[in-house]
Amino acid sequence: MQDFDLQDLKKKWNLYILLAIAISIVWLFVVGAFLLPTASRSKTKALKKYATVNELATKIYTLDPARINYASGKSKGETFVYSTEINRVAAKHGIAPSDYNLSTQKAKRNKGRRTQVAMMTINNVDIVSLSAFLSELLDMWPDLTCETLKLRADNNQNDLWRATIKFNYSVVK
Repeated sequence: MQDFDLQDLKKKWNLYILLAIAISIVWLFVVGAFLLPTASRSKTKALKKYATVNELATKIYTLDPARINYASGKSKGETFVYSTEINRVAAKHGIAPSDYNLSTQKAKRNKGRRTQVAMMTINNVDIVSLSAFLSELLDMWPDLTCETLKLRADNNQNDLWRATIKFNYSVVK
């Protein structure tokens, strides 16, 4: 039996070529048998998901054009003013100015964001009007959030509530 020496491997370069060919064949088998079919299935799933999301997004934009108007209004440089927007949306949903009280705090700047908080109390409002009011206001101004909403029932009448809402408008400036 001969002794094995590492110097012998340096002399047999054809062994390295055979080893590289064997590794390449194994790699081609792995890619062809496992990776390509998995990638094909992932691509098919992604295309189906894209089609459904695109269809749903089209329906949303068709049913709620206010979202498109928000984007165009923001690009025109319209700024959010609590009193203006709340008056406009409240009147649209049958909430009279005499039925609500709005108080705003001074806008604060912190780390490139402008934040303004407002408290609103609505007396004698029904749930349908309140939910429609909040839904439209928050849809039109995505930078506006409703931090708290407290409802207190009017004991004398059905479906009349006193709502206390805390809004926070925060936008990057």
